[in-house]
Amino acid sequence: AEIALAKGDAAGAIKYNLSALEIREKIPGMKHPETLQTLNNLGLAYFESGEYDKSEKYFRKTLEISESGKDEDRLSLADPYIGLADVLLRKGRVKEAGESLEKALEIREKSLGKEHTEVAIVLDNLGQIYLKQGKIDEAEKVFLRSLSIRRKKSPKNDPEILMLYGDIIEIYIDRKNFDRAEVYLKEALEIIGKAPEC
Repeated sequence: AEIALAKGDAAGAIKYNLSALEIREKIPGMKHPETLQTLNNLGLAYFESGEYDKSEKYFRKTLEISESGKDEDRLSLADPYIGLADVLLRKGRVKEAGESLEKALEIREKSLGKEHTEVAIVLDNLGQIYLKQGKIDEAEKVFLRSLSIRRKKSPKNDPEILMLYGDIIEIYIDRKNFDRAEVYLKEALEIIGKAPEC
């Protein structure tokens, strides 16, 4: 199913995961991690096929069953929260998408630590949502925090870092804080200058 989805065959991934779910609901049962992963995979496949209502349904079902377990902060819960945020954003429900990402961030921080690159990814997405909501100060904070993590943990020429610099520079230009924008622009250009040629 993951191979089908990676190849862009969302319909094939949906078909495979629906068949797998039918079996896994019985053995090993709905609360088993493999069954929960299958539900999450259905959410992803329906998202990729543009069927956002069905995608939301499967992400919510994954979370509902997972959260009925003993450990509501386990790392596996972060993925359906992130998937749900993507769906909600596509459906124009920006505030709910932000709340879902905030929950994913909390889980990843508890499970992986506050300086993990997976935490930085959620921070980047959360910053984009804050920008859409006009929460520029919050966006700046999470982007700067993500940059701090990525400077320590990611390769210097990671394209994600350059995109992050672009977001930070844009915030400072919009605020007419050109001195701060210039500092980050110089850092970004230094990275580009060190990037290997393709």
